[in-house]
Amino acid sequence: MRHAWYLLFLLAIPFISCSDGDVILTNFDFEDSPLETCENNNSRVFFKRNTSSPESLAVTLPKTDSLYFSTDTLQYQLDGNVSRLFYRLHDEQIESNYFCQAVPPNHPKTEQEYISDSGIATVYVLVKNSNDEAGNPPNTYPYTLTTQVSVVLHDISLYNGDETIIRETLPMGTIHNVMSRTITGPDQE
Repeated sequence: MRHAWYLLFLLAIPFISCSDGDVILTNFDFEDSPLETCENNNSRVFFKRNTSSPESLAVTLPKTDSLYFSTDTLQYQLDGNVSRLFYRLHDEQIESNYFCQAVPPNHPKTEQEYISDSGIATVYVLVKNSNDEAGNPPNTYPYTLTTQVSVVLHDISLYNGDETIIRETLPMGTIHNVMSRTITGPDQE
């Protein structure tokens, strides 16, 4: 009799369990895709375009004019409005200017869109001075400042209806020379 109750309990589990929607743990395939960036209106967009399938991953952050001028680590709370992350599946490949337009193009079409309203985007900015690399004193003119930017996403959940994609850490990549400027004298520092 005890075995009958145990068997009845095991058979009942699928019928009494609840569902919070489909949780999808996906592996994004953007490793071979470079991190790109552009600015539009009041935001800066860091994005990746998959070269082997029509999908994209982009994070939109508030635009700060001084982002590329000093070494810093900046964190942005993703809120789904001003700072947001989205993963899109398109009907065909997108061009590099897709995210840089004030009005998003109506082609290619977005077939599925997952948006994150939580998580953290960390932007690491490293400004390199050519004098440091050459072993020269700090203000030997002329010298070149080169900015490198890396973006890492933490604790993200992307939603599309009742489907959820969860990632604890998602490194988006690094742009090694996002900006370069030559300093010819003290008035330009």
